[in-house]
Amino acid sequence: MILTRLIQDETGAAASEYAIMVAIIALAIATAASLMDLRAAYSAVVGIVASFVQ
Repeated sequence: MILTRLIQDETGAAASEYAIMVAIIALAIATAASLMDLRAAYSAVVGIVASFVQ
């Protein structure tokens, strides 16, 4: 039956597993960025670069 084949078919499983893994990694990066306050570090670097340009 078609339903039995669809249940046993695992070809799409790898793609969904990779999608979940990418989502977890993106969440970890976003959390780490917010915890390390990268906005302040970015502003400091921009200020230093701007002082060199002037």
